[in-house]
Amino acid sequence: MYNIIISTVLGAITYAALAFAAKLSWWIALIAAVAVMLGAFVLISRIIM
Repeated sequence: MYNIIISTVLGAITYAALAFAAKLSWWIALIAAVAVMLGAFVLISRIIM
């Protein structure tokens, strides 16, 4: 449960940082945010299990 929440928050932070701070295209930022979200989800799941 926590891994879903944490990974979603990390993805949202990544998206906001890339979209606004780096002024990247929204779809590039979205792809990067999804990659971070999935990576964090897998990592946290492995740590918990």
